[in-house]
Amino acid sequence: MSLGRKMPSWGNRATALAILTLSAALVAPAASADHRHPLSKVKGEWTNPVGACVAHIIKVDPTTGDLLSCSGTSDWTGTWKGSTKWTLTGDVSLTTGGSGRIDEVFTGRARDGRKGQLTFREHFTIDAAGHIDINGKIAKSSGRLDGSHGHARWIGTANADGSGSGTYSGRWHEGRKRHHKHHHS
Repeated sequence: MSLGRKMPSWGNRATALAILTLSAALVAPAASADHRHPLSKVKGEWTNPVGACVAHIIKVDPTTGDLLSCSGTSDWTGTWKGSTKWTLTGDVSLTTGGSGRIDEVFTGRARDGRKGQLTFREHFTIDAAGHIDINGKIAKSSGRLDGSHGHARWIGTANADGSGSGTYSGRWHEGRKRHHKHHHS
Protein backbone atom coordinates (compact mmCIF):
# COMPACT_ATOMS: atom_id res chain seq x y z
CA MET A 1 0.00 0.00 0.00
CA SER A 2 1.21 3.41 -0.74
CA LEU A 3 0.84 6.32 1.68
CA GLY A 4 -1.11 8.28 -0.93
CA ARG A 5 -3.96 5.79 -0.87
CA LYS A 6 -4.47 5.96 2.93
CA MET A 7 -4.60 9.74 3.15
CA PRO A 8 -7.34 11.76 1.40
CA SER A 9 -6.14 14.18 -1.22
CA TRP A 10 -5.62 17.85 -0.36
CA GLY A 11 -8.70 18.70 -2.46
CA ASN A 12 -10.90 16.45 -0.33
CA ARG A 13 -9.39 17.89 2.87
CA ALA A 14 -10.06 21.43 1.68
CA THR A 15 -13.66 20.53 0.85
CA ALA A 16 -14.17 18.85 4.24
CA LEU A 17 -12.60 21.83 6.02
CA ALA A 18 -14.82 24.24 4.08
CA ILE A 19 -17.94 22.24 4.99
CA LEU A 20 -16.96 22.16 8.68
CA THR A 21 -16.20 25.89 8.70
CA LEU A 22 -19.51 26.70 6.99
CA SER A 23 -21.42 24.44 9.42
CA ALA A 24 -19.79 26.13 12.42
CA ALA A 25 -20.53 29.57 10.99
CA LEU A 26 -24.21 28.71 10.54
CA VAL A 27 -24.60 27.22 14.03
CA ALA A 28 -22.54 29.76 16.02
CA PRO A 29 -24.74 32.85 15.45
CA ALA A 30 -27.85 31.00 16.61
CA ALA A 31 -26.13 29.77 19.75
CA SER A 32 -24.58 33.14 20.58
CA ALA A 33 -27.87 34.95 19.93
CA ASP A 34 -29.49 32.90 22.70
CA HIS A 35 -26.73 33.93 25.11
CA ARG A 36 -27.05 37.63 24.31
CA HIS A 37 -30.82 37.59 24.84
CA PRO A 38 -31.48 35.24 27.77
CA LEU A 39 -34.98 33.93 28.29
CA SER A 40 -36.26 35.05 31.69
CA LYS A 41 -39.39 34.22 33.61
CA VAL A 42 -41.56 37.17 34.56
CA LYS A 43 -44.03 37.29 37.42
CA GLY A 44 -45.75 39.83 39.55
CA GLU A 45 -49.04 41.45 40.44
CA TRP A 46 -51.29 44.02 38.79
CA THR A 47 -54.02 46.31 40.11
CA ASN A 48 -56.52 48.59 38.39
CA PRO A 49 -57.88 51.60 40.31
CA VAL A 50 -61.59 52.26 40.89
CA GLY A 51 -62.95 53.82 37.71
CA ALA A 52 -60.66 52.00 35.28
CA CYS A 53 -62.69 51.40 32.13
CA VAL A 54 -66.09 52.29 33.65
CA ALA A 55 -65.11 55.96 34.12
CA HIS A 56 -63.48 56.08 30.67
CA ILE A 57 -66.05 54.54 28.34
CA ILE A 58 -65.34 55.27 24.69
CA LYS A 59 -68.15 53.32 23.02
CA VAL A 60 -71.24 51.32 24.05
CA ASP A 61 -73.57 49.30 21.82
CA PRO A 62 -76.84 51.33 21.89
CA THR A 63 -79.05 48.29 21.29
CA THR A 64 -77.56 45.89 23.88
CA GLY A 65 -75.76 48.18 26.30
CA ASP A 66 -72.62 46.09 25.87
CA LEU A 67 -69.30 47.83 26.40
CA LEU A 68 -67.39 48.07 23.11
CA SER A 69 -64.43 50.25 24.09
CA CYS A 70 -62.91 51.94 27.15
CA SER A 71 -59.54 52.92 28.58
CA GLY A 72 -57.81 52.77 31.91
CA THR A 73 -54.60 52.38 33.86
CA SER A 74 -52.97 49.75 36.01
CA ASP A 75 -50.00 49.43 38.33
CA TRP A 76 -47.59 46.50 38.17
CA THR A 77 -45.13 45.14 40.72
CA GLY A 78 -42.68 42.27 40.37
CA THR A 79 -40.40 41.70 37.38
CA TRP A 80 -41.93 44.74 35.69
CA LYS A 81 -42.58 47.62 38.10
CA GLY A 82 -44.45 50.68 36.90
CA SER A 83 -47.76 51.76 35.44
CA THR A 84 -49.67 51.17 32.25
CA LYS A 85 -52.20 52.91 30.07
CA TRP A 86 -54.50 50.67 28.08
CA THR A 87 -57.43 50.68 25.66
CA LEU A 88 -59.88 47.79 25.54
CA THR A 89 -61.84 47.00 22.38
CA GLY A 90 -64.32 44.13 22.34
CA ASP A 91 -67.84 43.17 23.30
CA VAL A 92 -68.44 42.87 27.05
CA SER A 93 -71.86 42.25 28.60
CA LEU A 94 -72.53 42.79 32.29
CA THR A 95 -74.57 39.57 32.37
CA THR A 96 -72.50 37.17 30.26
CA GLY A 97 -68.97 38.60 30.05
CA GLY A 98 -67.14 38.81 26.75
CA SER A 99 -63.85 39.04 24.92
CA GLY A 100 -61.71 41.32 22.83
CA ARG A 101 -58.37 43.07 22.50
CA ILE A 102 -56.32 45.30 24.81
CA ASP A 103 -53.53 47.60 23.63
CA GLU A 104 -51.38 48.36 26.68
CA VAL A 105 -48.25 50.45 27.19
CA PHE A 106 -46.13 49.76 30.27
CA THR A 107 -43.79 52.52 31.48
CA GLY A 108 -41.42 51.55 34.26
CA ARG A 109 -38.42 49.46 35.04
CA ALA A 110 -37.28 45.87 34.90
CA ARG A 111 -36.00 44.04 37.97
CA ASP A 112 -32.40 45.06 37.06
CA GLY A 113 -33.33 48.77 37.16
CA ARG A 114 -33.40 49.47 33.41
CA LYS A 115 -36.21 51.90 32.52
CA GLY A 116 -38.28 52.04 29.36
CA GLN A 117 -41.55 51.15 27.71
CA LEU A 118 -43.09 47.87 26.60
CA THR A 119 -46.12 47.89 24.30
CA PHE A 120 -48.36 44.82 24.53
CA ARG A 121 -51.03 43.45 22.18
CA GLU A 122 -53.38 41.33 24.26
CA HIS A 123 -56.49 39.18 23.91
CA PHE A 124 -58.84 38.88 26.88
CA THR A 125 -61.85 36.91 28.05
CA ILE A 126 -63.98 37.86 31.02
CA ASP A 127 -66.90 35.93 32.51
CA ALA A 128 -70.05 37.29 34.17
CA ALA A 129 -68.43 36.93 37.62
CA GLY A 130 -65.55 39.21 36.58
CA HIS A 131 -62.83 36.57 36.22
CA ILE A 132 -60.49 37.94 33.56
CA ASP A 133 -57.85 36.06 31.58
CA ILE A 134 -55.50 38.07 29.34
CA ASN A 135 -52.81 36.70 27.03
CA GLY A 136 -50.44 39.09 25.30
CA LYS A 137 -47.11 39.62 23.65
CA ILE A 138 -44.64 42.46 23.51
CA ALA A 139 -45.17 44.22 20.19
CA LYS A 140 -42.73 47.09 20.71
CA SER A 141 -40.08 48.20 23.21
CA SER A 142 -38.09 51.36 23.80
CA GLY A 143 -35.73 53.13 26.16
CA ARG A 144 -33.33 50.88 28.00
CA LEU A 145 -35.82 48.02 27.46
CA ASP A 146 -35.36 48.29 23.66
CA GLY A 147 -35.01 44.94 21.91
CA SER A 148 -37.29 43.16 24.39
CA HIS A 149 -39.83 40.60 23.23
CA GLY A 150 -41.87 37.89 24.87
CA HIS A 151 -45.31 37.05 26.17
CA ALA A 152 -47.28 37.15 29.41
CA ARG A 153 -50.59 36.10 30.92
CA TRP A 154 -52.57 38.21 33.38
CA ILE A 155 -55.30 36.56 35.44
CA GLY A 156 -57.50 38.00 38.16
CA THR A 157 -60.78 39.77 38.75
CA ALA A 158 -62.35 42.93 37.37
CA ASN A 159 -65.06 44.49 39.54
CA ALA A 160 -68.13 46.48 38.50
CA ASP A 161 -66.54 49.71 39.84
CA GLY A 162 -63.57 49.25 37.46
CA SER A 163 -61.10 48.14 40.10
CA GLY A 164 -59.35 44.85 39.70
CA SER A 165 -56.30 42.83 40.65
CA GLY A 166 -54.43 39.68 39.89
CA THR A 167 -51.12 38.19 38.89
CA TYR A 168 -49.02 38.03 35.75
CA SER A 169 -46.47 35.51 34.53
CA GLY A 170 -44.67 34.69 31.32
CA ARG A 171 -41.36 34.59 29.47
CA TRP A 172 -39.30 37.53 28.31
CA HIS A 173 -36.24 38.06 26.13
CA GLU A 174 -34.84 41.12 27.87
CA GLY A 175 -33.15 42.73 24.90
CA ARG A 176 -29.61 44.03 24.99
CA LYS A 177 -28.30 45.51 28.17
CA ARG A 178 -26.34 48.53 27.00
CA HIS A 179 -23.47 49.96 28.93
CA HIS A 180 -23.03 53.71 28.93
CA LYS A 181 -19.73 55.14 27.79
CA HIS A 182 -18.50 58.25 29.49
CA HIS A 183 -16.88 60.81 27.21
CA HIS A 184 -14.38 63.21 28.67
CA SER A 185 -13.97 66.64 27.11
